[in-house]
Amino acid sequence: MRRLRFRKGDHLFAICALCLICLMLPQWERSLPESQASAITPPLPSTQSPADRALREAWQKRLQAEAEVDRERYAVEAWDPEAARIDPSRWRQQLMASSIHLKGARDAALQARELAQTTDERYRASRLLAWIECNLGQHEAELGEARRLVALKPEKKQVWLWLRRAARCNGLKSVEQEAEAKLTSHSGGDSSPLRIRR
Repeated sequence: MRRLRFRKGDHLFAICALCLICLMLPQWERSLPESQASAITPPLPSTQSPADRALREAWQKRLQAEAEVDRERYAVEAWDPEAARIDPSRWRQQLMASSIHLKGARDAALQARELAQTTDERYRASRLLAWIECNLGQHEAELGEARRLVALKPEKKQVWLWLRRAARCNGLKSVEQEAEAKLTSHSGGDSSPLRIRR
């Protein structure tokens, strides 16, 4: 069996490189865009209410569903390279709709909304529910959550984005135009297209 041989100074180089990586990691995490950071884990108050705990469980199950879908897609693509030609958004939608984790996320988010004591708790639960319902293919329920978001916080631009998206999913042009008008007024007349993550 051959032993690895290190030249003089290799140990010092390896230690310095490891230290540099350790010093850079916190800066790298802080440099992530806020949208990526919030997609990883939801911001919650330091003292968690029962609604916050249920919402945390819903987020965890949502993340499990996404990971499960990714694993399944990669496994199929590795087994059959032709599968990569399938429309990825439609395929993802089908896999998400059948995910037991996503259905569990919906149950936990519904519980969070029932337990909610504040407008902010109801808003966060409905925002997650809108995303879940869309991914389950339940677009009428998604529209109901989007309307609930508008009723809770009409001053927020994001609620009009959700309403526009839900209206598109349901083919409701008049509701989409209403949301578009609100978005234009929120942006001070700037009509550039706005997008939200799925």
